[in-house]
Amino acid sequence: MPEVKIWEYIIKWGISRTNPDLERHSDWSDKDFSTLERSLHSLIPLVRFFQMSREDYYQKVRHLYRKILPDQLNEDIIRYHMDSGCELQSCVLPLRVSASPFDSKIISAKDAAQIASWIDYKDGNPYTFRKNPYKFKLILRGSRDGFDIDSFHQICDNKERTVIAIKVSGTGEVVGGYNPLQWKATGVRWLENDPNSVRIYPYHRGGGYCESKYYNHKRRTNDSFLFSLGNNQAPKLSRILRESANKAISWDAKSGPCFGDADLRMTGQSTNTSNWKALIEALNSDEMMEFCQIHYNRLLQDFNTINSCGHVI
Repeated sequence: MPEVKIWEYIIKWGISRTNPDLERHSDWSDKDFSTLERSLHSLIPLVRFFQMSREDYYQKVRHLYRKILPDQLNEDIIRYHMDSGCELQSCVLPLRVSASPFDSKIISAKDAAQIASWIDYKDGNPYTFRKNPYKFKLILRGSRDGFDIDSFHQICDNKERTVIAIKVSGTGEVVGGYNPLQWKATGVRWLENDPNSVRIYPYHRGGGYCESKYYNHKRRTNDSFLFSLGNNQAPKLSRILRESANKAISWDAKSGPCFGDADLRMTGQSTNTSNWKALIEALNSDEMMEFCQIHYNRLLQDFNTINSCGHVI
């Protein structure tokens, strides 16, 4: 909700408690303003005036209710809109940001800022949630879209820069991975023959281009990583090892997202707890992964483990 709307609701509430018969501000006396100020005295410091636009502040605040605001606050707001980098005496409250940057039950705004910091290699100087340059958009939620491999590929294929996140039942830990590339189950490739009896086009010298399924097709990137958040532990980061960058991501029609050599991989129906023995003992469907449900083998054999300060451990 825009801050100016919050202000308008506060004013409406204050007027209803003081003098609901006053409709036109031109009819207000100094006593009326003083009474309103006393009624709202404890609420005014909680309003984020510095988040309002200049137009909203002037038309909805200063022009109508300047008398109920402290003089120093009025002056600082004007100075701020003239020079946003100036020093202010008034308290500037943080942005009103939801605990989640999107419709998420797993990742908070703070978590999203941490992931964004890892994406931009700001391991030792992470973004705050107020300065996160990225907007996270929910693509797939298992409880809504399905936990199966086909649902994952149908929704997530051909999308770049995706984050996979899982909340572990009973611990609160969040594990996941970042893929700067696309996910794919099928693609057009040159084949010398047609093992799946799929029409090859155009036929040339015993082969041709064919749309076929990928099976353990490795893709190279130096920028993918795995992570762990929460569970009263410092955030943990595992970047792909340089010597393993050529197999950082796998495209496979028989599995969902796959990082490294099955360091983080979705296989089969993820509601089957046998796929999760390396990670958890029990699953709660309400706490499962939102982007896609994945099989996780805690091997990390292809990834460097880095702590939250950016040091290899």
